[in-house]
Amino acid sequence: MSIAVSVVVRPSARLRLSHTAVCVCGMAASVLCPGWCWPAACLLGGAAGLLLPPRQPMLSRLDISAVGQIRLTVYQQTGAVSAAEPVVLLAGSTLWPGLLLLRLRHADGRLTTLTVVPGAELRGLVVACRAIAARGVEQ
Repeated sequence: MSIAVSVVVRPSARLRLSHTAVCVCGMAASVLCPGWCWPAACLLGGAAGLLLPPRQPMLSRLDISAVGQIRLTVYQQTGAVSAAEPVVLLAGSTLWPGLLLLRLRHADGRLTTLTVVPGAELRGLVVACRAIAARGVEQ
């Protein structure tokens, strides 16, 4: 059985909206906290989350060959494309049917966490990642 798949991973608007909602809920929780220290911490934490959002994800392409080799291509914001780099799927990756959190190690040792939310080709990517994990994560 071939596990070859090629998926374009786009930044998720739902994920950004969820992040904003969690920050707002953290700030709203300050109303229920007793004293002055906990409400201040809730407000400060929520405001920090809103003002310092997570790093903006970029458009990426994930190519998995039939033998299980993974290549990651990142499209820069200027329109330039980085070369496809071979990466290795690390232990600790989350492979749920509705969400993938892929921990990838580049050849030079850098780590990348790629968040993949439900889309058109998620099922094939889940199957391919599970097959690679079953063979042995760090080859």
